[in-house]
Amino acid sequence: MIRWWNGIKSSWHHSFSLLWLMVIARQWVSYTEPYWLEVTTAAVLLTLTFAAVIEILIPVKMIYRLLLEAVAGVYLTYRMILHYGTYVPDPWLPGLRERLPDIMLQMTPYIWFALGALVLLLLSSWWVSSKPRILMFTGMNISAFAALDSFTSSILWQEVAWTVFAGMGWLVTQHLRSFQLHYPRGWTQLLKYPFKIAVNVAIIFSLVIITGVNMPEVRPTLTDPYTAWQEWNGNGTSPGSKTAGSSDNGNGTASAGSTTSGYSTDDNNLGGGFNFDYSPVMTVTADLRTYMRGETRSVYSGSGWSDDNPFTRGDLKGGVVGQPLEQDRGSKVQTRELKQTVKILGEFLSGAVRGAVHFQG
Repeated sequence: MIRWWNGIKSSWHHSFSLLWLMVIARQWVSYTEPYWLEVTTAAVLLTLTFAAVIEILIPVKMIYRLLLEAVAGVYLTYRMILHYGTYVPDPWLPGLRERLPDIMLQMTPYIWFALGALVLLLLSSWWVSSKPRILMFTGMNISAFAALDSFTSSILWQEVAWTVFAGMGWLVTQHLRSFQLHYPRGWTQLLKYPFKIAVNVAIIFSLVIITGVNMPEVRPTLTDPYTAWQEWNGNGTSPGSKTAGSSDNGNGTASAGSTTSGYSTDDNNLGGGFNFDYSPVMTVTADLRTYMRGETRSVYSGSGWSDDNPFTRGDLKGGVVGQPLEQDRGSKVQTRELKQTVKILGEFLSGAVRGAVHFQG
């Protein structure tokens, strides 16, 4: 028991490195969760977790640890296909030897995802062993998350924040390990004040994370490289060539599977590519600065937006050009006259009324 505990204490740096690596791996599992099957996600996550526990709590030779981790990955994948009903044992095959071919068939391809993730975890743990490599590894993950956040529909700012947190923790661990190796006496004195060290690290981490989370959103001054490259090659939509919401075939959906930014009355199909269109849709001339908001939807049925609830959105009321709008207000409410001239632009906006519309209220 004492020998086992001494082995764990001597490998504390490796244990913390696995902890920070698991935090980063968990972010990738979170990103792939909408795309993977539940069996795949559960098998990968449990395999990585048990592998990290084996690496930390069983300080034996590497070959034995690898064998245990591989067996754990196979067994956990088997338990997951049973749990999610992917594999139902045949009652006419009582022995494991008879069931084994069917089990292996049903475990494909989940087992390959689990074992592949295990290999990536172990290779990363072996390769990332210095400060430059930690910085490179963390930067590569942050860059990948940033690219996916920019060019896909996924919102990954939380994954980036956790990756930054894990990278900072990894650097602190590496610094303490270097201090232990180069200054053993100072390390012995440092261990007498673990609470003070933990508080200082927590304060620094909190300041960095809170500052990053509460930074205001600023619109980019320069066009991002991807959009600039697309427009340079003629794949983007230049201002004035199409109206916002129109498409290559003029019915709201692009003929080549791409869509154009802006508003469209056709919502039968979502997804595909994306072309920026900066051409104006309408102009508004008013006496006062006003806030104008279009309709908002959040529930998509697969063939269109379906959250048209009159109790939450209110009934849609039409207006007549030249006539005052209906006003639901108390008799003592102070009002002010506002005149607006709204002009719909573009020739491909279906259902739009060209010309000037005056609102007074």
